[in-house]
Amino acid sequence: MKPKIPKYKRVVWKYEDGDYDKMRTILSQTDCIDRHSLEKIYLSFIRPLLEYSSIVWDNCTAGDKQRLENIQIEAARIVTGATKLCKLENLYRDTGWDSLQTRRDQQKLIMLYKMIHGLVPSYLTNILPARVGDTIKLPIA
Repeated sequence: MKPKIPKYKRVVWKYEDGDYDKMRTILSQTDCIDRHSLEKIYLSFIRPLLEYSSIVWDNCTAGDKQRLENIQIEAARIVTGATKLCKLENLYRDTGWDSLQTRRDQQKLIMLYKMIHGLVPSYLTNILPARVGDTIKLPIA
């Protein structure tokens, strides 16, 4: 029986095995497509694949996280026309994008908020430990 490969690994390997070149080919049509459209293509078709269920697999290795981030960085370079010599801070500032790690952190915080406030199914709220204020009554002096 073949071992099951996590979804994020399949996305990384898929891009590393050739679809990454297809993405570059599509996004590199800068003479035919304006910057706004290139950005929409990335945000609509590519980034959702990189973020699919990311709050579940965010405990993957640093190398896997960096591989995913490199895909976004390459897309940002293509969209902006920047070179590899461009600093990442400038690239992210120019596009207005957050790093994938920042986006994963934000999504985890949003999910935690929803879990605390009962905005998700009970099987998710039940995995939260009891809060200290709910179990211990402290006298107010």
